[in-house]
Amino acid sequence: MSNQLLGKIILVLLILIWFFSLITSFAYPSVFEQMVIEDGVIENLTVLVLFVALCLSIFRFIKHFSVKSWMWKGTMLGLCLFLLFGFGEEISWGQRIFDIPSDEFFQEKNTQGEINIHNLKLGGIKLNFLISQVFTILLSIYLILFPFVYRKKEGFKNFINQAGIPIPSKLQIIVMISSIVLMLIIQHGQKWEVLEISLALGGFLILLNPLNNKEIYQ
Repeated sequence: MSNQLLGKIILVLLILIWFFSLITSFAYPSVFEQMVIEDGVIENLTVLVLFVALCLSIFRFIKHFSVKSWMWKGTMLGLCLFLLFGFGEEISWGQRIFDIPSDEFFQEKNTQGEINIHNLKLGGIKLNFLISQVFTILLSIYLILFPFVYRKKEGFKNFINQAGIPIPSKLQIIVMISSIVLMLIIQHGQKWEVLEISLALGGFLILLNPLNNKEIYQ
């Protein structure tokens, strides 16, 4: 299966998730709540997407290791670690899978009593809130500033390609922004699981077939 065909399938899946989430959140909230519960279909799909993205990144890292620059290797290694962290956090590092009990620290400091970092509350501050704020800023720069400068500045374009940083296409930017706009429309308090799967699928689209696919992956 080609990257283009797989990308179209993922896009259709994402649109279906948006449509179903919108309808159920307003008309059938009990159905929506079943979708977004802990270890529910949406969270499990998010875990699956992160795992596949991690495997793809590791495969590319190994495949091109001998011919790519140290900057490209550093970017790919950083991406692999980022995806591993996201995957691990989503499954609480295997806690529920292997039935690992939380120690006293996580029982006291974690808002869900689980072994993960993003749900910690330290000194009255939720790390999840801080992480989301930083992530929003970085994502905005990546989606808006990077593609604009990439198209305008040849030096920046060469650096990005040399470093192996995937640049989103216009369609992919629209998909990511639409995922965020959707959260402004859905009023249900448990809507954030939908945002996570939307960003995960949108991010996978960028990783799979970025604007500079030939320059960084071939």
